[in-house]
Amino acid sequence: CFRPLFFSITPTPLGEGKSTVTIGLVQALCTHLKLNSFACLRQPSQGPTFGVKGGAAGGGYAQVIPMEEFNLHLTGDIHAITAANNLVAAAIDARILHEATQSDKALYRRLVPSVNGMRCFSPIQMTRLQRLGINKSDPSDLTPEEVRAFVRLDLDPEKVTWQRVVDTNDRFLRKITVGQANKEKATLASMSAPVRINDC
Repeated sequence: CFRPLFFSITPTPLGEGKSTVTIGLVQALCTHLKLNSFACLRQPSQGPTFGVKGGAAGGGYAQVIPMEEFNLHLTGDIHAITAANNLVAAAIDARILHEATQSDKALYRRLVPSVNGMRCFSPIQMTRLQRLGINKSDPSDLTPEEVRAFVRLDLDPEKVTWQRVVDTNDRFLRKITVGQANKEKATLASMSAPVRINDC
């Protein structure tokens, strides 16, 4: 029993890299040496986009076929991780924007909306109130100071380190600026989008 590990290969111009070598080795062990073998792979990476690797499954005569089955949801959902990460980044930026442009009362009306003429706190909002040391359950009982503490996270844009990410080697996305639209100019922030490679 032996376990070869491919963790770093510079692909050849023909597309022979970690993924194709691993698949080829397993096929050779099974077919020619009659050994029961299997490959454990991470989902193929997309990059470098304009480099040698190409479609994340080899190229030319060193290509895994069927490529669709090899590339789509093989062992991971890296696109879902990317989307989830960027959703958090968007939520943070939206919160900073809303707190910079709206009053405490406006934020309070959005967070604790009136339903059938009544306002009530959700369970998670009650937890936040308790953490703030506010022991009240009726939304109409909060003082202006308590409303302000409740509705504002007071995130400092200069200290936010959460970054948007992409799964493509795009050099020009390594340093980007967000908030260029007219409505977002007040919260203009410079940030980087680190390039992630999901093949290790």
